[in-house]
Amino acid sequence: MEFREVLKKLDNKDNLILGKKENSLVGIDINDYPSMIITGETGSGKSIFLDQIMLELISTHTSLEMGLVLIDSTGVELKKYADSRYTYFSSSGEDRREGVCLIKVSREIHRRKELFKNENVTNVIDYNNKVNNKLPLLVLAIDDNLSMLKDEDTGNMINHILKEINGLGIFFILVENDVDNDFFKSNDNLDASVLITFDQANQYQSRYVNIPNSENLGIGKFLAKIDGQIEEYEDFKFDDHIIDEILDNK
Repeated sequence: MEFREVLKKLDNKDNLILGKKENSLVGIDINDYPSMIITGETGSGKSIFLDQIMLELISTHTSLEMGLVLIDSTGVELKKYADSRYTYFSSSGEDRREGVCLIKVSREIHRRKELFKNENVTNVIDYNNKVNNKLPLLVLAIDDNLSMLKDEDTGNMINHILKEINGLGIFFILVENDVDNDFFKSNDNLDASVLITFDQANQYQSRYVNIPNSENLGIGKFLAKIDGQIEEYEDFKFDDHIIDEILDNK
C-alpha cells in the first residue's frame, strides 16, 4: 500500500495503523492504548514493524507536536530517528544511558500530573483544549536486543511508566526478543498494552505474553492482542524514500 494512501486514511493524529487484514487497515487510538509490546525471534520483523510505527508518528506530527525518547541497545535500529530534530533524549550503542532516559520519562510523568492537577483535568486532551501551551506527544521507544529488562531496577522503572502513562500523552513502545525473564512472568501492567508478536517458534511466547498459536505465522504476518482479542494481520511497508523526505521536511 502506498504511503500517501495510508495518510489519507488517518483522520486523527492519534490514530496509528498497525497493519491490514484483507483490504482493510487495522489501527488503534494511542490515547486509548498508550503502550505497545512487540516480541518475536531475531529476524522475524520486529524492527521493521517498529520502523513503520515511528514513521507513521513522524508523518502525522511536527517536531513541535511530538518528541522522542529513544533507547536502542544496538545503536542501529533507531539511529535515523535519534539524529532527527524530534529527539529529546536517546541512548544507543556504547552510550548506555538507559536509566537516565527512563528517569527523564518518569519526571515528565510527574510534571504532567502536576500540570493536570493545577488545571483540574485528568487527561492530555482536556489539558490541551484548555491551555495555550499544549503538551506534545512524548514517545518512548525501546529496541532492546540485549534484554536490559533482566535488570531488576530497569524493569521496575519500566513497570512504573507502564502503570502511570494512561491519559498523559505518552506512548511507550517496547521491542523485545527475549521474553524469558521476570518482567514478562507476572506483570499485570502488560494487560492494558497492545501486544504484537512476529514469533514463530518461541516456547515462552504464549506463556508470558499470552498470545497462542504464534508458531503458525507466515512471513510478513503478526498476531495482535487488543482488549483480549487476538487477530492475525499482515504487515505493510512504506516506500523507503519517504523516510528521508519526512525527516528532512519536519
